[in-house]
Amino acid sequence: MNGSLFGIKVARQPGTWIVSLSGDLDYAASIELVPKLVDITDQCDADLHFDLSRVTLIDSEGVKALLSAQARMLDKNSRVRVINCSLAARRVLQLVGVDEMLGIRAG
Repeated sequence: MNGSLFGIKVARQPGTWIVSLSGDLDYAASIELVPKLVDITDQCDADLHFDLSRVTLIDSEGVKALLSAQARMLDKNSRVRVINCSLAARRVLQLVGVDEMLGIRAG
């Protein structure tokens, strides 16, 4: 354990997998998060949705992890989008210009 303060839960539903992330998605978290997202995207046979409603912080490594998962799913002709997003995560994703790419609507 590297001391990162994040959590991950996966719910599989017909046609959609929902990955709920919580806590800090930063460099420390990315050490564990990236391999987990690789495993999830390897197994996922449906669209992938991220629930970021409980994310308290996201930095460039967290954004990179999300975009990497998106790229892996696009290679499989599957869609990725964020279905819920905390204000903290939304601000960063908007700032770096990937909010629309991840299906986050203004508001």
